[in-house]
Amino acid sequence: MATPLIGTSESINNLISGTLQLKRKYKSFKFFVILFFQSGQIIFSWFALFILMIYVKKLAVIQVDRMAG
Repeated sequence: MATPLIGTSESINNLISGTLQLKRKYKSFKFFVILFFQSGQIIFSWFALFILMIYVKKLAVIQVDRMAG
């Protein structure tokens, strides 16, 4: 599926093959996958930070409970 001239050859392929809808779906899926992988690292780092904050909060609560008795 690797095409050197993505713009022209892909439009020609779309015109030739009757699976225009399928190709459009695949293209948008590919776009979302690329978008996910690019933003995924940012989201993952924020998610890890969020989990770390929750963990630290729980740890602090446990420490306070131990101090209280």
